[in-house]
Amino acid sequence: AAEAAEADDVATRKRLSEGGGEDGWHRFANSEQYMMWGKAIVFSDWEMAERILSSGDPGTVKKLGRGVRGFDAEVWDLYARRVVEEGCLRKFAQNPAALSKLLKSGDKVMAEAAPGDLVWGIGMGMKDAARRPARTWRGKNWLGQVLMREGPP
Repeated sequence: AAEAAEADDVATRKRLSEGGGEDGWHRFANSEQYMMWGKAIVFSDWEMAERILSSGDPGTVKKLGRGVRGFDAEVWDLYARRVVEEGCLRKFAQNPAALSKLLKSGDKVMAEAAPGDLVWGIGMGMKDAARRPARTWRGKNWLGQVLMREGPP
């Protein structure tokens, strides 16, 4: 079973790597679009992947991402951070100004200060977060973790 999961992981990573800015196959308007496109690819919903590519509006692609056929939260949890990591690598490789800003953050803890997001965010706003130690934040802060792990591509 572990070998099958590893093989599936390699196949998914390959599919995700085939799309996106570096190879010229797709252009992404924003990170949300890349993430939702990756979600559709993970679940082999090619029709939704195309619909997501056709809209650059973050709110629209987020709504489309909620409609991915075959979605399974447990499976997505296994792939979500990898998808976002790949998107971040591509984004920063193509945007020197954004990379410079990221690198200037140094060892600071990065966080998505989103009161309603307990997965990608910290589950609270910036003012509340500034008054509390990071270990007491309500959310998982997956986006912050991904950004802190990235460095020069």
